[in-house]
Amino acid sequence: MVVYASFFNGTTTLETALHMPATDIIKKFDNFVNKADLYAVQEEARDYMKPAVSAIEAIYNRYKTEPEQHPGYIEDSSSLLSRLSVPYQSNKFDLRTLYDIVAWILSVVGPVPSIATRDNYYYPLMMIGYVFCAKLIPARKVTKKLNPGPPEVWSVMWFEQIINKLPVKRVVVGANLDKPGKSTKDDAKEFRKALLDASNILDWSQKHSVMQLRRGLTSQDFGHCAETYPLLFICSLGHAGQEATTIQRSVEGLAAKAPLLYTKTTAKIALYEEAKGVKHALMNPCLNCEWLLGYGEGFQISHFILKEREY
Repeated sequence: MVVYASFFNGTTTLETALHMPATDIIKKFDNFVNKADLYAVQEEARDYMKPAVSAIEAIYNRYKTEPEQHPGYIEDSSSLLSRLSVPYQSNKFDLRTLYDIVAWILSVVGPVPSIATRDNYYYPLMMIGYVFCAKLIPARKVTKKLNPGPPEVWSVMWFEQIINKLPVKRVVVGANLDKPGKSTKDDAKEFRKALLDASNILDWSQKHSVMQLRRGLTSQDFGHCAETYPLLFICSLGHAGQEATTIQRSVEGLAAKAPLLYTKTTAKIALYEEAKGVKHALMNPCLNCEWLLGYGEGFQISHFILKEREY
């Protein structure tokens, strides 16, 4: 029997989080702005939490009145999201979708509990991200066609970082670009891929032919995967050399098709042990993700591959 840790600095149980309606989710996000100490929001993120939450509210309100819009994606240059820049620790990143904003919030609010494990904290935190987005921008019928709602594939990575000579646990969450229409998805994907380029994680000049092979085998280009922002955040930490390698060696992660593990009628998620029995629910890294993991000198692919883990 799994005893789940509490979330958001011990203030919220998993059951409470999964039962929140959209209005309560937004209130909770507002509390992260107004009660940053209570929720132990990371210092570097505090000044950026209000514009991030304002962007979520803008998307939520627009989707209620304009459901024909692609949920969660910004298409006009005047949008809040066109300028939204947030930090992960001391490094700044631009975000373009509601899913990325929610995932960033989950990555910077509250310390990781000392009792945290994959089963009782990291996996359910990832599922909270999916459920929050599914309620903020639910699938709905628009002109006889189903608006698809949030992306299905979510990722979570956790690692250890040394701060002032003490080990600190960290967690980062991400979502893929599975659901929007092609033009919108391509815009967000190119934006994400540009971030990978700017971070020197993609070395097109030396690896162009191999990169194209990877894309051909996976049918997806770089920037699509749920692992994109988690890897960007982690690869930005530490200076080149031993510090970065030590962080990367500690990283573990998992990815899943979240809708297969969430029961809407009861607002419950499958236990992680149960998830292993749900066909296609848990996912190994795709070839693109394997390539990105190979960028760093410390990432251990065995920390991400299901069959090589201790299950």
